[in-house]
Amino acid sequence: MAIAEDQIVATTRTRLLPHSPPPAPPSYGRRPHPPPPPPPTSSTTPSPPTPTCLPPL
Repeated sequence: MAIAEDQIVATTRTRLLPHSPPPAPPSYGRRPHPPPPPPPTSSTTPSPPTPTCLPPL
């Protein structure tokens, strides 16, 4: 598979790059930070309620 070979070459190239950042150290007993909450789009751009069961009149 050419795709698999390309992926392997890409990973080996990224590993062999001298200016690549070092891997992040494992965090022992620490959970990763939760993702930031999405911006409130409902308050800024209110969308009209679309009925799922009943067709629009």
